[in-house]
Amino acid sequence: MYDQLIMRMCAYTGSRHPLALSLCFDRLSMSGGLKADRPELVEGRSRFTERILLSVLFLCASSCSLKTIAMTSIADTLSSPGAAYARDDDPELVKDALPVIIKVMEQIRDELPRHRGLLLALCRTVTSYAVAFVANRADEVQEVDVARARPLYDRARRLLLRARNDGMEALELAHPGFKRALYGHQRAEEKRLLATATKADVALLYWTGAAWASAISSAKDDMALVGDVPEVEMLMRRALDLDESFESGSVHEFFVAYLAGRSKHEGGGPEQARQHFLRARALSQGKKLSPELSYAENVLPLLQDKKQFNTLLSEVLAFDVDSAPEYRLVNTLAQQRARFLLGRINDLFAE
Repeated sequence: MYDQLIMRMCAYTGSRHPLALSLCFDRLSMSGGLKADRPELVEGRSRFTERILLSVLFLCASSCSLKTIAMTSIADTLSSPGAAYARDDDPELVKDALPVIIKVMEQIRDELPRHRGLLLALCRTVTSYAVAFVANRADEVQEVDVARARPLYDRARRLLLRARNDGMEALELAHPGFKRALYGHQRAEEKRLLATATKADVALLYWTGAAWASAISSAKDDMALVGDVPEVEMLMRRALDLDESFESGSVHEFFVAYLAGRSKHEGGGPEQARQHFLRARALSQGKKLSPELSYAENVLPLLQDKKQFNTLLSEVLAFDVDSAPEYRLVNTLAQQRARFLLGRINDLFAE
């Protein structure tokens, strides 16, 4: 019986050394008293010893299998939305922590390239880091030194394209041909593939589109990248069609900024942007400051409505971020951005 057990475990663990396992089994057998004078204990001890041996042999299994199991477990944990970060009130702490987390995630991604959850988490995390802590910093630096801001914008663009690529890889896993169609501007194929997307794909559609759009915004002189704008719009419109309430109206927030700068014959303009602003604010139930911030930054300067600009941003600054702890970090960052925009009021509005 024991020989059969050993061979079965060898097959299970992939071990090529049954003799070593046999020696291990003999040691356990002797210490467990399997040849005891009391036969009624043999069966119970056999089961006990088998359980111990299985545990030991699991630890002796191929390192590749254990590594995969461990990394998958970590990847699953990292893939869950970062509630701890969302509730943080210290943006600087988060800014310092995220690069380490990102590199860990990238290392695991290289080992588990087909883990869609991890690819989405990377896309989301890198995009958030690049926009909140690199691109925004570039905007601030540009106010005093254009030349010094350029490397920051370049870094933001590189990070955002990395995020976009991770998002595209995840979409490709679910919808083969996605990368070739979108990168190759194959409009008919893009429409066909996007039509196959479901509500389960909304997070990937949104974050991939957000990374792509932000990369374009950070490199407006890159005409090849600017030429990808239609692909971004297609991703976001499909996400909106599937779930307008995603992340409390985040897709509507995107269209506030996107449509503000589009002409009327392109379906854009301040009024179209305003409709998305009102819908985003309703879906967020007043807990997120980003709809107000986006509308103030992207629409009101076009309308030269200085009064409403001041009113909205004052409301943003007066908001108690602790009243919505699930959005504490994003609201704290919104207040920082509001202060920056108020400092530029003379540049944004004519006297």
